[in-house]
Amino acid sequence: MELDPQAIGITASYKLLIGCVVPRPIAWVSTIAADGVANLAPFSFFMGVCNDPPTIAFSSGRRENGKKDTVHNLEHTGDFVVNVVDDDHAEAMNATSGEYPPEIDEFALTGLEMAPGAMVRSPRLLSAPISMECKVVQIVPAGRGPHSVVFGEIVYFHRREPVFAHPRHFRDEATERELQRLGRDTVAQSVVTPERFAKGMTFDEYVTYTGSGENLAREAFGGYFPDGGSFSAPRKDNSAVFRDRYARTRLSDDQTAAIKWLAAQPGGPAKILVISEDWSSDCRRDVPVFARLAEAGGLELRIFNRDGKKILGTRTPDPAVAPDANHDLMLEFLNKKNGGEWASVPVAVFYTKDFQELHRYLEYPAIYNKDGIRGRQQAARPGESAEQTKERAMREFGALQASPFFDVWASAAAAEILSALHEKLVVGDR
Repeated sequence: MELDPQAIGITASYKLLIGCVVPRPIAWVSTIAADGVANLAPFSFFMGVCNDPPTIAFSSGRRENGKKDTVHNLEHTGDFVVNVVDDDHAEAMNATSGEYPPEIDEFALTGLEMAPGAMVRSPRLLSAPISMECKVVQIVPAGRGPHSVVFGEIVYFHRREPVFAHPRHFRDEATERELQRLGRDTVAQSVVTPERFAKGMTFDEYVTYTGSGENLAREAFGGYFPDGGSFSAPRKDNSAVFRDRYARTRLSDDQTAAIKWLAAQPGGPAKILVISEDWSSDCRRDVPVFARLAEAGGLELRIFNRDGKKILGTRTPDPAVAPDANHDLMLEFLNKKNGGEWASVPVAVFYTKDFQELHRYLEYPAIYNKDGIRGRQQAARPGESAEQTKERAMREFGALQASPFFDVWASAAAAEILSALHEKLVVGDR
């Protein structure tokens, strides 16, 4: 395959680029503004340049209204600090990736402690395994926009204990766990930590939440744009639907015995992370199934919304655009189908007690040919207007959701998950 960047466009070129240059280390850059407000932000276009003198470089994109705060600050002070990110800082690092106004101090926002630089005005992250104080050497505009490529000479290193055991030893366990970005704009270290998992809702909490004013104030899915993006619609109270589906959902005796057996095995399933949106018929059908599996097997279940106040308007999310959403979780579990990647819900990820992933279930069971069925329903019939086609398709889809087939597919979801978990434990990875 041969691809011309000019022909495939900016978005596709970007995804191809970040999918090729992997893994990429993250520069967590700290600076200080002219008014004394500290700034901390991650950049994944980051590299070493030369060793004499030791020089590094990172590239910063632009905001809609101009340069990012990091570049504004280092242009003023002439210095910056690059802090190495390890897995202990993963959640905080993701939090600092948001587009905050200049008066926001990300150290204060995340509760991280800063320390003064030894040779520069910019502060450093006290708890970072390594911090590199840098003097700005050059800022080079690159590309359309443009991006700012910042070159900095390292003038001072800070390293968390233990110190070097030998002059030739430049890494230890802490820095071996340094985070790196993979293509698809995710981090190599999973964002699913015990602390993050604990923030999710139980099934009962989730059902109550779906009928709350907080949830009903959020945008719901209204439909697709031609490019696969979504537009919004008012959200409905689906709490009664979830309760009804839960009451109707029953595991068979064989399925109950199977999940109990799986959970009792060494390295068996112990936790289920679910990403859901209540406007989705697939979530209303399958999330009660996940709850029943958790109950029968004694598994811990936690549910997260996919979106924040606004509906995800693109096929793949950008966590920086919606910091009130769980798009960093969603990026880790995108659904690859029909030649693309989609932020499909529900997602159900089964983990061991120490968060080793065993299986992920996405959207609907394989036996349910949803795309084919919905395509048939949405196809125009002879003599129909576009509005008549839309109304008939919605009526037929509503009838399908009330039919016995939705119960069949719910049971199929349980069977598919149990079979996949059995294969993982008995056969292992292929």
